[in-house]
Amino acid sequence: MIVVSGTMKINTSKRLNFIESAKHVAIETRKEPGCLKYVVGADLEDESLFYVFEEWEDHKALQAHFSTPHMTMYSQKIGDVIIREGTKFQIYNVESVQPMRR
Repeated sequence: MIVVSGTMKINTSKRLNFIESAKHVAIETRKEPGCLKYVVGADLEDESLFYVFEEWEDHKALQAHFSTPHMTMYSQKIGDVIIREGTKFQIYNVESVQPMRR
């Protein structure tokens, strides 16, 4: 399994546009083969900060995701909304998953 975790900083004057675009791309992405989870969430204290969490079956599914029409449209729509300096994504290769016990 592949996990993608990231943060995105946005221009707050375009926050509603970003939320609309992110919601659309999340709905469409969850329909893709190999997508196990795709979540975009807002920070509770910083209105310019959003978190992304994704789970994919494998690298092939993740790479196919970047070529979908909804990702192309999303990238075009949010190009002037994202603040690059505050945006960071990391990919994790997960060998096993187990429930957390307290």
